[in-house]
Amino acid sequence: MRKDVRFADLSLREVYAFPSIAALGAHLERKGAAGAAGAGAGGPKAFCRLPRWKYALSSACQALMLYFIMGFFALQWVTPFMIYSFLKAYEYPFWESLLASLVSLCCVYPAMLLLGIACKWLLLGRLREGDYPVWGAYYLRWLFVNRLLSYIPIQFFAGTPLMALYLRLLGSKIGRDVYIDSHLISGLDLLSIGEGTSINPDANVCCHSLEDGLLKIRRVELGRNVSVGICSVIGLDVVVGDGAVIDDMTCVQAGGRLGPGERWAGSPAVRLQGEPREPGRSAGRPERGVTDAAASLFYSASFFVLPALGLLPIFPGVILMYHLDYRTENYYYLLLAPMIAVIFVVLSAAQIVALKWLILGRLKEGVHRINSLFYMRKWLVDKLMEISHEMLESLYATLYLNVWYRALGVDVGPRAEVSTASFILPDLLRIGEGSFIADGVGLGPAKVVGRDIVLRRTEIGSRTFIGNSAYVPVGSRIGDNCLLGCQSLPPGEVVPEGTSWVGSPALCLPRRQKPAKQFAEERTYRPTRRLYCLRLFIEFFRVILPATAFIVFTVLMLSFSIQIEDKHGPLATAAAFPAVYIGLGVAATLVSALLKRLLVGRYKPDEQPLWSTFVWRTELVSAFCENFTNEFFVQHLQGTVFLPWYFRLLGMKIGKRACLLTTDFTEFDLVRLGDDVALNEDCTIQTHLFEDRVMKMSTIDIGSRVSIGSHTLILYGTVIEDDVKVADLSLLMKGERLYRGSQWAGSPVKAAG
Repeated sequence: MRKDVRFADLSLREVYAFPSIAALGAHLERKGAAGAAGAGAGGPKAFCRLPRWKYALSSACQALMLYFIMGFFALQWVTPFMIYSFLKAYEYPFWESLLASLVSLCCVYPAMLLLGIACKWLLLGRLREGDYPVWGAYYLRWLFVNRLLSYIPIQFFAGTPLMALYLRLLGSKIGRDVYIDSHLISGLDLLSIGEGTSINPDANVCCHSLEDGLLKIRRVELGRNVSVGICSVIGLDVVVGDGAVIDDMTCVQAGGRLGPGERWAGSPAVRLQGEPREPGRSAGRPERGVTDAAASLFYSASFFVLPALGLLPIFPGVILMYHLDYRTENYYYLLLAPMIAVIFVVLSAAQIVALKWLILGRLKEGVHRINSLFYMRKWLVDKLMEISHEMLESLYATLYLNVWYRALGVDVGPRAEVSTASFILPDLLRIGEGSFIADGVGLGPAKVVGRDIVLRRTEIGSRTFIGNSAYVPVGSRIGDNCLLGCQSLPPGEVVPEGTSWVGSPALCLPRRQKPAKQFAEERTYRPTRRLYCLRLFIEFFRVILPATAFIVFTVLMLSFSIQIEDKHGPLATAAAFPAVYIGLGVAATLVSALLKRLLVGRYKPDEQPLWSTFVWRTELVSAFCENFTNEFFVQHLQGTVFLPWYFRLLGMKIGKRACLLTTDFTEFDLVRLGDDVALNEDCTIQTHLFEDRVMKMSTIDIGSRVSIGSHTLILYGTVIEDDVKVADLSLLMKGERLYRGSQWAGSPVKAAG
């Protein structure tokens, strides 16, 4: 119907709301042809494109910029090993070298914090509102500062008073008693938050966006006592009045004005009637709190210690490899890397389980003050779980994860599949038999309401599918055989058995698409023992390969640096180190391309059952790219002209001057991006789904001069024509086609007025 100009702005939500031809026709008559024609009449807007010589000059500057970015990033995990190796080279005793190394590991993050803040003020000064050409001089300065700041582990500030202090040091105006439990706050000088405001996990408050060939920077103002929900997005030039409530998974679009005391929900956000404030603290004996000074001391000390905990399990192995390198003339000892990787994975998993039970014990339902001792203990365990996402991400979406989850206290049913679920409350989470939890799901996270944190039990029924980036609120009960689509939240606290929902607010799907191919139960829900053992074997390599590669490349980096130091001294080593890093990074991209070619070949549209070697091989390749290559090297290329080079190497078709602030691609051969495309932070190009335990893959075609907002998810089968804009936190359903020059927003998308 969208091919007809009269219906070019028709949305899937309208189709489901009026499921018969007669009802839909009557609705369109009421809507009126003028409204539909007007929505598509805007056409493409002027696009800013730099002259070719300026683009070439910008590319050269970015190459120089990467030299410093790589050196800054490597500080956090190479410094302790470098300190140890150099001290041993100068014949310091083992224990003195080890102690100095551990001290440097605790001090490097505070040093990076101070360097990042200093670079912001020296190179960028005060952030200015305006429109700046992508690839221009101001864009490069902004990109350089943002890349440096992204390497500071501010997730260890989230949920503490130190987060507000950090933002103030960057120029933001933050009032008293502000609670910020999200690291996705990036307004710098243009962000203002009033006193008493609460910002929940993964809420994105951002003062910039890439569109029309421009970096657009605008102000965002949040009033006093505002509540911002989990996984919500606040766009450019937004003003939120005092006491307003922004619900979970809500997108306040650019230019939005929310009045005092109002409550808004959905994507795009709409005003709700009734009581704006969520239920407050339950009755009961008040908990003993802690003073602000004691809390600040505790959180400050944690910032020194917590990042070090993530590296401690791998530290003994790298030290051993260093000694083997020092005593041998060849690199045969690198063959020990897989064994050390296994030890690292086991020690990391065991460390988090032990500390969870030691610090927190068994979680119970309840409401607690955010200045209580319980909150501090829970915060500490939450940060340990975040470390697990970073250091053990290759463990997720494997059969081994269920064993680890059960050790943490999660009630996981037989044959359940769990990918990268986040913010879980281990003892208060039940996942039923045969259910599937996809990537990036917020699975029953605790929520802060006012000055209280609420913990409740969350249950997922049997054979239920929770799609990518969906959000299941704390206390939800999802029935058996349900579907909660990608980028969606349930319609209420209880979801009836056998129902399907998608979007924000949730839209009921009366019928689900069935796989084109029919597979036996042994290939979907009830595998044979042979298939089970074969998957365990393949997933063993999936788990250890990223850690093995990290160990090998880190040891090679240390070895090359020591050789340079022996011949040319420490100053030459410091100067050459970023170049060594870049060289090894390029080698890592070639290894990824080779691994993809050997194990998968070329991706094609297809359907494959979950219990098949193809699925396990492609998941192995994805895990290696995401958990090693991206973390080690590729993430540093975001926003530069060099990132498309890597994805072209893996099979993607990308036009000229594409600007990518995301690396979230999997089946590379199935993606085509046109010229001058802009993909903002954390948008996902989803070329596959595992609905009904069948991996369904197809193409995504994005035209030229298209801009995709942050945290937007695009499902396979989508075609986006030239000069289209898609707003933040949007969902493009399977098979969508967005016409040339149009603007869209929402979950699922509808034409933007």
